[in-house]
Amino acid sequence: MRRPALLALACLLLTAACGAGSSDLNAVAAAIRTVEDRGADFSMTLTEIETGGDIPKGKYGEQIYTSAGQLEADNAALVLGTKDAASGRVTADFDMIVNDSNIFVRPHGSTRAWYTSYTFAAEEFIPGVRLNLVRESVLLAGKVSKSTSFSGTSFVNQYTVTPAGEQLRQLMGFSTSGTITATVASTSGQLQSLAFHFTGVDAASKRHITVDSTLSLKNLGKARAPEIPATAIAVQPADLFSTSPTGG
Repeated sequence: MRRPALLALACLLLTAACGAGSSDLNAVAAAIRTVEDRGADFSMTLTEIETGGDIPKGKYGEQIYTSAGQLEADNAALVLGTKDAASGRVTADFDMIVNDSNIFVRPHGSTRAWYTSYTFAAEEFIPGVRLNLVRESVLLAGKVSKSTSFSGTSFVNQYTVTPAGEQLRQLMGFSTSGTITATVASTSGQLQSLAFHFTGVDAASKRHITVDSTLSLKNLGKARAPEIPATAIAVQPADLFSTSPTGG
């Protein structure tokens, strides 16, 4: 007599077992839009692994980046750091401001003039903070799967979205495939985290690149709004992360 109930529970918990579609994409997009409108604090980790190209066969390069800051509308303010995989020690390297089309960078803690260039020059570090592009990628995606699980004291929905090729290129220029996984509270519809998985080949170095990143959100509606610098020095993308102290 309990078998139908057990089947219903299995349907609830198994990824995509009961189907997922446009309503799920709309739910994720709505959760992202709420963060855009109200703002939030965030923390992000990103691991990049490279093979092939000029890297000897059987070897690989790995870099771990960490960041934390605030998001609101199409703007983000963050401190970008690097993490030593062996010791776990994190070094804060750069202060960054991101808006819809430009990024502003200077060495962390300095009073040097901001350097600025187009956002694509730093897209590998910030796949999660450009929420307008993430939301667009979700709405235009052709595939989504859904699972529900119990976490802490409540249920959460997890949506794994496969963006279309054009959206992948906007989020991470080298990507040929990738997914976005959104974790959303079942009762409130509040976005808790976004996870990104991208693979592709860098056109210049011919290296095969895999990027895994997780963006965690908190303090919805309570974060300090990012401030776009009033003045900045326009530089070439290759010079954006210069540590020159003069600003010239």
